[in-house]
Amino acid sequence: MKILIIIFFLGFCGCSSGELAYKGYKDGECSTSFGYFRCQIEKLVIPYDGFRVFQGRGRAYGPGEFRDVADHEVVCRLRSGSVIEAEDNINAGHERNIAFNAEDCLEAPNTSDVSGHIWVADFSLSAPREDDALMPTGSGWVATSLTNAPLRTSASKALWAQGKLFRWGGNRRYLSWQDDVIDKVVFDPSTNSWESIAQEQQPAWKDQDIVWTGAEVIVWGNSTVGGRYDMEQDTWSPISEIEAPKNDATQNALWTGHKMFLWDVVSNGGSFYDPAADVWSRISATDAPKLKQASVTLLDEKVLIWGVEDTLFADSQEKTAGAVYDLNADTWQTIATENSPSLRENFTMVSTGSSAIIWGGTHDNEVYHDGRIYNEATGIWKTISNLNAPSPRAKHSAVWTGAKMMIWGGYTIDNDSGKFIALGDGGLYDPVTDTWEPIAANSYSPHPRFEHSAVWTGEKMIIWGGTTSLDRGNGLEYRSLNTGGIYTPE
Repeated sequence: MKILIIIFFLGFCGCSSGELAYKGYKDGECSTSFGYFRCQIEKLVIPYDGFRVFQGRGRAYGPGEFRDVADHEVVCRLRSGSVIEAEDNINAGHERNIAFNAEDCLEAPNTSDVSGHIWVADFSLSAPREDDALMPTGSGWVATSLTNAPLRTSASKALWAQGKLFRWGGNRRYLSWQDDVIDKVVFDPSTNSWESIAQEQQPAWKDQDIVWTGAEVIVWGNSTVGGRYDMEQDTWSPISEIEAPKNDATQNALWTGHKMFLWDVVSNGGSFYDPAADVWSRISATDAPKLKQASVTLLDEKVLIWGVEDTLFADSQEKTAGAVYDLNADTWQTIATENSPSLRENFTMVSTGSSAIIWGGTHDNEVYHDGRIYNEATGIWKTISNLNAPSPRAKHSAVWTGAKMMIWGGYTIDNDSGKFIALGDGGLYDPVTDTWEPIAANSYSPHPRFEHSAVWTGEKMIIWGGTTSLDRGNGLEYRSLNTGGIYTPE
């Protein structure tokens, strides 16, 4: 039995050779209206179980934000691989009469006389995610739930703690404006669900750094009082300000195993915070590096700092520099720059435990896809192969799986406009074999983005939020996202 329905598409649709994929759009067959895209559809192949058909039509406030979905009744949840086809074209091309087989529904349709639509939210065709049984399993990508998800957010801080992704703050971009985002929530990948955290005594968000101690999340930085969050008790407590360093937005923090290490690029000084005693202390400044941009990572019992040297005069030639801080001896040692990475910003640096891998980045509108490995024991920089490496990119994410570095997303630069083009792919790098392999895409892969959050759970990588680039015909524009993906390597 075939049933005619009306499908109303909002968001990005993927039209390719007459078949709807999961993102993108077919040139000449999509129009822009009220800030979102509408596409003419010839055929839609359902990518996974549970894609819903709603009765009735709805309206939207804006991209992916709907106001009367609750008034619509689900009449069918389609099976993976089922096909619906356009019968004719109505209402200026963005609605069509659609025919599909009732046998393709997971359960029998609850009515034989339906007029409905499938909602497409936030850049991808989206099925319900509140029913965990409908989520695919095995390797590859799974989309994160939109139910109770945070606001669209770029550049939020994130970490993995007690089986959940903890995210903090960020900013929201839409076209030419942006503002701060103050919602703080955690994501549980085992249930694919979001939940809010306690508000009482919660510090104001000001782009602080966050670290996980194994028992608490510590928040500190950017001209505001910090805080400590107990995830198990869902409670906040204050941090002592006695002997605390100046709160500045240019600080870098990491957890050493016993204390929080904090490096201030403005003052080129460092501090320790001991949460057990709620006490601050300063670290030695003798031979400490002077950097105006820096990244930090932990190498066994030492901290590596690497970045752009803070030159004495504004017109001096910029150059890279770095140093290693010994946590036990409270001493600094400058590291060699021979064969070190070229001058760059917005790169990633991950620790393997004994070595640091720096990859990608940009400088003077040039984007890189090369990298180096620094071996702390030998003090030698080694060049990384770029055979089969991801394309040049900056503001991407990088996580260490315990055996490989996983790169995803980022941006490249449009040669004509100089604007950023978001990327939606990545790669896995094995430092033992010095080889790359691609991260396979599927129908659940996150939309291209940069400035996103990424964490490694021990088994999976979670991507969330970030900024995507939109081409509306009059140049590239940017928009924050509230979507993400969970990737399980093979």
